[in-house]
Amino acid sequence: HRAGLAWWGKNANLLVPGEGSRFVIGSIVTNAALHTVGEAAAVMADACGPCTRCVDACPTGAIVADGVIDANRCLAWLVQAEGMFPREYRTSLGGRIYGCDACQTSCPPNIVSDRKDAPAATTGATSVDLIEMLQLTDDELMTRHGAWYIPRRQARYLRRNALIALANVGNADDSAVRAAVEVAIADPDDMLRAHAVWAARQLGYRSLVATLEGDPAALVVDELQAAL
Repeated sequence: HRAGLAWWGKNANLLVPGEGSRFVIGSIVTNAALHTVGEAAAVMADACGPCTRCVDACPTGAIVADGVIDANRCLAWLVQAEGMFPREYRTSLGGRIYGCDACQTSCPPNIVSDRKDAPAATTGATSVDLIEMLQLTDDELMTRHGAWYIPRRQARYLRRNALIALANVGNADDSAVRAAVEVAIADPDDMLRAHAVWAARQLGYRSLVATLEGDPAALVVDELQAAL
């Protein structure tokens, strides 16, 4: 921004004219003499204007002011945060398990850039099997998804996110979905049991929830006592 390469969008992303926000800026450290211009002359004017598409698209209303994101409401941050996933934002997560990007995919400069680059090949998987994720061992999960940022490099957070997503998009009549939640209900990790309670409730598996009545773990008790 200070170099005049981009302007700050309402979604706190830097937007490059004609390219949008999906880019990486490189830097060169040098002692060479450089021609410089005053910062005031270099700064690029705001080009968002009255557009509020990113604000309107954010599932949790995390864009609280122009260029200001409340990280405690941002799904891209919450899937990477430690501990319990905030109950009030779980349904907003939908089928996501990593990242969000709603504020980028709705941004007009990005839409134009995406259309321009549409013929380019997509690399890497764009979706995963949630039930399979819940069946994999820690080592298998980290081998497949270890390139992501995972809190404390603990596979439990991948399972946490997968459980929430499964509760949001899974078919409650699918026996494989029920089996996955049933396994999570009996997990020795109290954080996962607590999220499994929520998932079971969302999917209507009341009998599974009942199996945890009397569970001494505070996280589980809190989840059981939470309003539906």
